[in-house]
Amino acid sequence: MRRYPDLQIHRIIKEKLA
Repeated sequence: MRRYPDLQIHRIIKEKLA
């Protein structure tokens, strides 16, 4: 159930890992 694109998720994950 993904409503937002994977690109947005990747950006959030990268910021969280940063």
